[in-house]
Amino acid sequence: MNNFQLEPIPHTGEQILTGKYQTPMAVSRTVIVRLNQQNRYLVYSPGEPLLQQAAELLGKDAEIVLVAPSSGHTLGIAPWLAAFPEARIVAATGTAEKLQKNGITGATFLLPEALAEELPEHISMFLVPQCKGGEIWLTVALDGKTWWLVCDGLMNLTALSDSFIKALLQRIYGLRLGLWMTPIFVLNVIDKVAFKQWFNGWLNEQQQPVLIPCHGDVYGEPDLTQTLQALVEKRLKS
Repeated sequence: MNNFQLEPIPHTGEQILTGKYQTPMAVSRTVIVRLNQQNRYLVYSPGEPLLQQAAELLGKDAEIVLVAPSSGHTLGIAPWLAAFPEARIVAATGTAEKLQKNGITGATFLLPEALAEELPEHISMFLVPQCKGGEIWLTVALDGKTWWLVCDGLMNLTALSDSFIKALLQRIYGLRLGLWMTPIFVLNVIDKVAFKQWFNGWLNEQQQPVLIPCHGDVYGEPDLTQTLQALVEKRLKS
């Protein structure tokens, strides 16, 4: 899959589109999920560099729900809202307050649970419990798999920045290659024991989970569940 261009994720029947985009400090990812056959879409972590292509693909009349999946993923909301002025925004309370302070005052803000009744049965969205960062995760059940959209809680980087300074800053921030949970996310977990219990229970319920992280590459290897359980145990030692 090419960087910086929206493309369908294989084996999803073009129900899920994704593309990477450059931010000041890292490469991030936008994921667009079709909600039904009537031109309704959910845009997870909207990135401004992908907006023009998305507008051409979806059309100006598309009904859009913009998801700000954490307090740190908000830069693309304003330009996307300008292109789709009727779009609603899903965000945690703290993230919504941040956006409103930054001038987004006329839009409709929703918590994930407020959107739940509108979502098709194969799509679920929720606030991550025990997390102060306002993380919103999404699952899409298609083709016998659970496509799992996550923000800053989990990543799967294959490389750091080509810039020595940026790569150094990324390492100081706590980024590492492969499946990883950053120190910032760990610090944002309120109750580590409760989070691990929830996470392991949730993960074991998912059918063939495939991780689609905002940072890094899609990961769908058979060892995903076991690897993440070991990672969470390691990173969230009580």
